[in-house]
Amino acid sequence: MFFADQRRVWKVGAVAGRSYAELSELFAQRRLPRGTPILLDDRMRPVEPLTSWFRAMGLAGRDAKTMRAYAYTALMLLNFLTTRGRDFASASEADLLEFRLWRREQTKETVGQAAWDRDAAALGQLYDFLA
Repeated sequence: MFFADQRRVWKVGAVAGRSYAELSELFAQRRLPRGTPILLDDRMRPVEPLTSWFRAMGLAGRDAKTMRAYAYTALMLLNFLTTRGRDFASASEADLLEFRLWRREQTKETVGQAAWDRDAAALGQLYDFLA
């Protein structure tokens, strides 16, 4: 997982053989607000539908700190579902309830009610976006 930050790109200078003008044009075409999560697979391709959801949140003005927390929640759910042979679209209500149980009681670093409420808000927004 990466987080968009154009300032870091400008500090580096030439990136992947692209000139400053090419980078400026690319940033102008593909607006990604600072802090927008970018999830890439093992072949360095965007993981959908998460990448589109993160971009929509960023463009809607969601706070970078909130997007970061939501990204880690979504990544945990994705990993949880993957171990069960599922993805976001095929997850059942039972899968989500089991994720909550795992997150609250069974993982190494369990979370309390307040943290779970934030996780649940993130997942609710993700599934609203998917619908």
